[in-house]
Amino acid sequence: MNADAFRHFYEYHFAENRKIWDTYIPLLSKVQFTQNVDYSHGSVRNQIVHMISAEDEWFSELRGIAIPNHLTQ
Repeated sequence: MNADAFRHFYEYHFAENRKIWDTYIPLLSKVQFTQNVDYSHGSVRNQIVHMISAEDEWFSELRGIAIPNHLTQ
C-alpha cells in the first residue's frame, strides 16, 4: 500500500467515525447507550470502548511503540 492510499483510508476511517458520533450517538438516551443487546460487545457503549481500544492498539503498532493493554468494558 502506498502512502496516498494509506492517507485516504485513514481519513475515511476518521470521517466515518466522526459521522457516527455526530449523527447517531447524541440521539441515544443514557439507557439506550448502555442497554445490553445480544450482539457483539453487549451495548453501544461497550462497542465504542472496544473500537477505541482496538484503534489505540493498531495505531501504537503502526507507530512502533508498545501496544497498550486492551481497555476493559
